[in-house]
Parts: sequence; C-alpha cells; structure tokens
Amino acid sequence: MISRAYVAAVAVMLCMSVRICVCQEAKEAEQASLNPLIDKSILSLRIVPKGDEQLPLRSLPVLRWTNDVRDSHSVGLLSLWVDRGRPVAVLGSYVWQGRLIHEFDSISRIRFQAFEKDSLIWEPNEQVEFTTVANKIVVEKSPTGRIRQMKSFASKISVTMLGWRRDLSDREQLRLLPRELYRYPADGHDYLDGAIFAFVLGTDPEALLVLEAIDRNGQSEWQYAFVRQTSAGLDAVQDGVSIWQVNPHPPRSAPNGLGFTFDSKSSIPAMVDGIK
Repeated sequence: MISRAYVAAVAVMLCMSVRICVCQEAKEAEQASLNPLIDKSILSLRIVPKGDEQLPLRSLPVLRWTNDVRDSHSVGLLSLWVDRGRPVAVLGSYVWQGRLIHEFDSISRIRFQAFEKDSLIWEPNEQVEFTTVANKIVVEKSPTGRIRQMKSFASKISVTMLGWRRDLSDREQLRLLPRELYRYPADGHDYLDGAIFAFVLGTDPEALLVLEAIDRNGQSEWQYAFVRQTSAGLDAVQDGVSIWQVNPHPPRSAPNGLGFTFDSKSSIPAMVDGIK
C-alpha cells in the first residue's frame, strides 16, 4: 500500500520538475529574443581599410554563445571582419546590465577604421603581435595537412583565466572548442592558410588563438597571435612554458587602442525593454 508521505513526495518532485522546465523555457526564450536584436545592432557598424571608406569589409558571424557558468542570462555573438579572406577585426557583442556592449579587437596587419553609421569610433594605431612558431615546423602542402597542423598546435595549449582577484582564487580553466571558428579561404593573396580557435567558458570565448601560414622571403612558416576576450587576466601555457600572459583590467576606452569597448547607447531603448 502506497503511503501518503510517498504520494506527497512524488507530487513535490513533479512540481519541482515542472518549475525547472518552465524556468528553463523562459530563459531560453529570453536568450532567443536577444539574438535578432544583437544582429540588428551590428548592421550599424562598418569597418573599412584606412583611406578607402568606399570599400567596407565583410562582416561574418562565427559564434553565438551563452555563459551559464557565470550568468544564466548571458548571451552574445562573436563576429569577424575580413579583408579578402583574412580577418582584420573581431567583435564581441552582448547585453550586460541593461546595456548593449560591443568589444572590438584588432587582429590585423593593415590600418583600418571602424564607424557606427557615419561616426568614426575606433582606429587602432598599432598592430597585433604575431610570433613565429618555435622549432620551425614545416608548413604542409595540402589543406588537410595544414588544418591538422593547426589543430595539433592549438590542442597543446592550455589557457587559464586568472580572474580579477590578487590571490587568483577566481582562476578558471578554459576549454578549447574542438572545431576552428574560422578557416581562411584557399585563394588568399598574402597568406598560405590560417584559422582562428577559441578557448571558452561555457561557450563564451575568453581567448582566441590566430594561426597563419605565411611566406617570408620565399620560406613558409607558421605564426600565431592571441586575442583576449575578457577583462580578466589570462595565461596560455604550452609544454609547461607560458607563451602569452596578460593582466586583468586592460585599458579599453581609448579609440586608438588595440582593443576598444563601445557602449551602443543608441540601441538601449529598443533592446532592453523588459530585460532585467
């Protein structure tokens, strides 16, 4: 005979399951409602090679992300601007505390300018620093061989988000996404190959690894660069050696810096109505 206590316990568990399901559906609906709003905001942004405003570069969305690890409502989009296949800038767009945030970072070897509508908002006066891969790894001749080389290089790197506290008690290990975010097209005019990989928390990219095979004086070689996607400190380690480290709280307010955070105030009224 089933006791009343058992029936009551089952009823409580069912109610909790329904409540969790409803909350999950509400969260997913809220996140889905933000996606088209973020997409629309990016349409007002354009990046052009310096001195050639009539040739805006192509924008490509490469990763829609969530971060349930830190914030159950956190959702965003990572986009690239490319010049004849080669990435020039990366943009992270997300809603944070009722504001739409755009975080630009340069990954370019050329000078360029970023505009919101007709207003110049960002023009970095420096270039990201690429480093030649150690041991002079010979660049494979086939596209299949080259992507295998890039994935192998990325897989040997571990990236730790050092956090913001002095005692490093909030450090977190990031996860490498198994598939590259972007693969350079095969018909590049000034590169042999390339790809971008992401180290994530949830699916939120906190650090990017850019790998390029280039020709230098008739010799091909691999080069890499890292791009931060967080205000926390970061440390990238390969074979027990730190190959890239940055401190927390980078300056991002200067419109001529390598990275620039832009608060899209004009989009706030339409985008955050009803969003907490």
